Amino acid sequence: MRLIERSTRKLALTNSGQLLLPHCQAILQELDAARDTIAQVRSSPHGLIRIGCPVSVSLHLLRPRLSNFLRRYPEVSVEMVVTNRAIDLYEEAVDLALRVRSEMEEPGGVIVKPLAQMTRRLVASASFLEQFPITVPDDLSSAATLDISSKAGRYHWPLQALQGVKKSIEHQPRLISDDLDMLHETALQGLGVALLPSFMCTRDLAEGRLVAVLPEWQPTSATYYAVVLSRKGMRPAIRAFLDFLYETQREIVEV
Repeated sequence: MRLIERSTRKLALTNSGQLLLPHCQAILQELDAARDTIAQVRSSPHGLIRIGCPVSVSLHLLRPRLSNFLRRYPEVSVEMVVTNRAIDLYEEAVDLALRVRSEMEEPGGVIVKPLAQMTRRLVASASFLEQFPITVPDDLSSAATLDISSKAGRYHWPLQALQGVKKSIEHQPRLISDDLDMLHETALQGLGVALLPSFMCTRDLAEGRLVAVLPEWQPTSATYYAVVLSRKGMRPAIRAFLDFLYETQREIVEV
């Protein structure tokens, strides 16, 4: 089948050639992408990566283990952007952001990488529960509670009983803060009920500093995940850090 018409002055595609052209262009693009992938696999992780994460994630999950990553990859440098506000990867030139959310709502153009389901506990001090007993979920509506901020301005804790019954409890927090460590410390001081990630309060529960509130009702878990920009390929240093997160974080948060 003739694909090109040749004359002494020029070359021109035939109708069949015009139909075939976009398919050939797609093949070449795929070949370029395959070459890039192989080059990335062969390239060792190096260079600077900027990582954004909440304060509690930095303090409890990354800080004790980040040195292991730096030792493993001596040619990689890390700049941490530690803040409780939602980081815009494009605006702030961040390569990877860590988030903990009940719902994963991300804009287009990014890749979401779930790392683990983060179980949570309702906890309070024994002294608080002696003074303000909580025996059924509705008791939380009138109790002193401690919670993170809500964009909608309304606060509720979704709970599920062991039998599968679900209930959403509205409450008005006495303390609102995006600093989970502040909520944790305030609960330890006997000033209210807090909803905390299990990894933050497991030891306190075992040693009696905190008590599980309504243990027969399980708060819904949150998703611990990473967000990276949707670019052609992924730098080896970023991929190495993602692998490090999968390796070291899952067993910590799934308590």
